[in-house]
Amino acid sequence: MTEPTKTTSRVKVMDKLIGQRIKQWRISHGYSQKQLAEVIGITYQQLHKYEGGVNRISAGTLADLCQKLNIPISYMFEGILPVSLQEGNYQERSAMLMMREYMAIPDPSKRELVCQLVRTLAQSPAMTYSSGEDVAATVPPAKKEEEVA
Repeated sequence: MTEPTKTTSRVKVMDKLIGQRIKQWRISHGYSQKQLAEVIGITYQQLHKYEGGVNRISAGTLADLCQKLNIPISYMFEGILPVSLQEGNYQERSAMLMMREYMAIPDPSKRELVCQLVRTLAQSPAMTYSSGEDVAATVPPAKKEEEVA
């Protein structure tokens, strides 16, 4: 039996990451596996295999999926490819990063608190200083754990 090469190992990792990206999109847009599978014209079992990285999604199928869902194909590769090869805008990247951080919260009750906070913020007007400057624009980015320690 031959050992997997670095290239085949990397491809399998990429397949899993793309599957995870499909799953993240599906969940964030409120689709069940069955509903999304119907929209894109595959069985829910096949979608399950794509999301788990068990089956590799072909380039044609991935392009078709993105076209049917009206999302840029670059969305599937954000965070996987070097930034110089990625397309997309800042808002898409920010939303994806926020989703990634949200999914890393292990406690479901804390995840629900985050959802409540986002819902509340989405319903309220932007906070501004008396000068009219947006408060969010002046908040420095959070420090990474290694910077804090």
